[in-house]
Amino acid sequence: MCRLCIILFLFFFGCVQNQAEKQAPLARKGIIDLGTWNFDTGGPVKLSGEWDFYFMKFVSPEDFLRGAAPQPDTAMKVLYFWNNVALHGKPLPADGYATYRLRIQGIQKRELLALELKEAAAYRLYINGTLRCAVGSPGKTRAESDARYSKTIVTLSPDQITAPMDIVIHISNFHFRWGGIYNNIELGTFGQIHRRYLKNIISDFFLFGSILIMGLYHLALFCLRRKDRSPLFFGLVCIFIAVRTIMIHHAHDTGCFRSIACLLTNSRERWCGSWSLAGRV
Repeated sequence: MCRLCIILFLFFFGCVQNQAEKQAPLARKGIIDLGTWNFDTGGPVKLSGEWDFYFMKFVSPEDFLRGAAPQPDTAMKVLYFWNNVALHGKPLPADGYATYRLRIQGIQKRELLALELKEAAAYRLYINGTLRCAVGSPGKTRAESDARYSKTIVTLSPDQITAPMDIVIHISNFHFRWGGIYNNIELGTFGQIHRRYLKNIISDFFLFGSILIMGLYHLALFCLRRKDRSPLFFGLVCIFIAVRTIMIHHAHDTGCFRSIACLLTNSRERWCGSWSLAGRV
């Protein structure tokens, strides 16, 4: 049965994987050039690389458009925690707020584009000076900040697709042990982003069902052989992971569960570590 599950798992994920990605452009010093990128053949592009970074500042998006913005503190990579970075010889704390800014050059007008973000944070996203989405409430203190976990898709109509395109993110962190943008921000056609979103929903529910069945199976084993506690702990870990998969990835669709999802995101390493230790007792 175990071999069958592994074969089905590999087959399923092999089917949903995209073809090998072409070498995508990277942002350098706050600028990324998409002039040679074809969304139809290359698919969505990750806006990875170096963004202009301003720590403990919420720089107005209008200042960037007017050319009145101050010089950035540094070029910060996304998928990187800012508390792993030192400024002026001192490491940055996890708590704080910041501005990220990226200029996209060479982008060509087309029917519809979409921007996908997946963050557990409090942030506001501006495109060409216009507020396009807000998750939680970014603030300059813990009292002003309210973090949420959300998968967000921002649709760009043809009149909103300009070259250059300015993306500004105001983000704060007073709830987690790390700060910064640590998930990919991707730009693609509307159809590509939404098709992948649906595939992710299918894969998440496949994982949820598979892991839940494994957990219930091991709980049943424990009921038959109570002297061996390892199936109990393993079954509980499986159920926790299965529930977390749904809560973390899809609780944003139901407002009443957003705080729970945020809590699970914040403490997942501590909880998983505790379960691992418990299984060794």
